[in-house]
Amino acid sequence: MIQEYILEGKVKGEKGIPFAYHEQDTEKRRLCARNHLHEYLELIYCHKGRHTLELNGIASDFLTGELVVIPPNTIHRITSLCDPGSFYSVVTVDINVMYSVVGAVSEFSYLLPFHTGGTSYRTRFFPRELEEGQIPGIIEEIRREFEQKKYGYEIALKIQAERLILWILRQWEAEHRLPVGKQAKKLNHILDYLWKNYDRKLQGVEVAKEFFISYSHFSALIRSATGCNFVKYLNYIRITQAKKILISTDKSITEIALDTGFSSTSYFIEQFREFEGISPGKFKKQLEQ
Repeated sequence: MIQEYILEGKVKGEKGIPFAYHEQDTEKRRLCARNHLHEYLELIYCHKGRHTLELNGIASDFLTGELVVIPPNTIHRITSLCDPGSFYSVVTVDINVMYSVVGAVSEFSYLLPFHTGGTSYRTRFFPRELEEGQIPGIIEEIRREFEQKKYGYEIALKIQAERLILWILRQWEAEHRLPVGKQAKKLNHILDYLWKNYDRKLQGVEVAKEFFISYSHFSALIRSATGCNFVKYLNYIRITQAKKILISTDKSITEIALDTGFSSTSYFIEQFREFEGISPGKFKKQLEQ
């Protein structure tokens, strides 16, 4: 069934560690991963070959030496375009578990960009900048630790995975002003509230009151974390949840619109087209191909 494959579960890490690693090695042109989404972060590094990578229905080349960040709740699939084949590594990270791993608020704050749905941060990194950041070596060390499983390898995996995440965050910091400290903690509470209450009739002014801050401050916080205004980010959440319902149930478009907080079916379809470029019905048909 589509639901069993497309909606993946938790990171399949060992001994409770919030990281996992696997490889995809193909000998010919073929589909490597069908359309699917999951609630964890995925970092994919191409060792060799040429692929087509589709993120939310938008296709692009994925080439040797490139790294792609797949944010949580992003529908994606990969096809190898090479004969004799291609090879890539996948590091998966459970961001929710990472919150408890990092502990301190100062560290906790840095993980926030990974949890905003990737609405404003770059997701593709290229060979030259990766080489300068020694990223291929970090990927190789993660691979070696998973294969050999020497004493204390869980600690080594945590260190290398955090080095990888830190490098990505520093690239983003050079392109955006990332929230940190108490500001990021407040943001996390706000975003968590939105993800849990997206199906309600939410107004920005009322949500701001819920957190005892002015609407102008509230708006600035949302934009700093997501790169868009409150209404657009709320609709992003709703469309993300709608996609899950579309691919896992037989509910009608009207039912899905109401379940995800949209005021009307027509507005839901309009917003779906704006985010995905196609109607909800066509989106579901594409996933079933």
